Amino acid sequence: QRGFHNLYTLKGGVSHYLENEGPVEWVGNLFVFDSRLSLPPSAYKPDAVSEARMIGKVPENPFATCYICSSQVRELRHRNCANLDCNLL
Repeated sequence: QRGFHNLYTLKGGVSHYLENEGPVEWVGNLFVFDSRLSLPPSAYKPDAVSEARMIGKVPENPFATCYICSSQVRELRHRNCANLDCNLL
């Protein structure tokens, strides 16, 4: 009765899409339920060993600057910063 309208799902989920189609056309992140919060699509690996290797790794070249704290951003993903306004990129 209440809630979102025009809500779509992917058959098999985002992880299934990334396994079959790859991360090239995906815009957004794969949200995970641990301390990482999200993974950029290029970091998704279907097996846990590969996924564990990706924790903490970020690309070398920054592509943006944070709107509030001016830190260099190396990956497009949600971050929990101590400054609530820092989530504005």
